[in-house]
Amino acid sequence: MQSEVTRALDSKDDLKDVPYDDRYFKRKTQGTARDTLIDDTPAFLVVDGNYLSACWPGDAHTLAKKFDAILKAQP
Repeated sequence: MQSEVTRALDSKDDLKDVPYDDRYFKRKTQGTARDTLIDDTPAFLVVDGNYLSACWPGDAHTLAKKFDAILKAQP
């Protein structure tokens, strides 16, 4: 998936990944931890205006909560 996204970008440097200094880098990148309703530490989302994306299905709880917050913030 990452290679497909990278190919579609103007520059491969435009790809935003989990920063190495993120406190939960391993939880976010190993692919073994899933978020829950009360623990979003393994989730990695990208928010750009009204665009919202998650890395994988294991981010579903956090994605849904953030999507709800975006909808509620609309006039």
